[in-house]
Amino acid sequence: MFRAHPTLNEQPKKCFYIESLIGGNKERDRCLLLDIIRFPRHRTLFAFVDVEESSVNSASHSHSNVAEIRVCRTLVGFLLNAGIGTESIFIITFYKEQHRQLEEYARSVGVGLSIAEAT
Repeated sequence: MFRAHPTLNEQPKKCFYIESLIGGNKERDRCLLLDIIRFPRHRTLFAFVDVEESSVNSASHSHSNVAEIRVCRTLVGFLLNAGIGTESIFIITFYKEQHRQLEEYARSVGVGLSIAEAT
């Protein structure tokens, strides 16, 4: 598990959370992964998909969104069917409950899964 650098949270904050996503870390307290590790590929691709359905609170007070989970699984399936190797696919979610609901699927298809905690 990791906490994303505040800069990484800016895009979803602006696009999907209408500025309501509040990070627990100050930028000065975090360094970008790129400052620490050199990646073999200079370009990393991301997919941000706007899913119109709302998230729901779980008993643990975390969130999940069934539509987001369905879209995520569909995208991973498309990538795998296109011949993209599992080592090149990684799912990052912002919610513990959504992470929990994706764990079995990610394990069954062999892709990485992590959570970028948001408060």
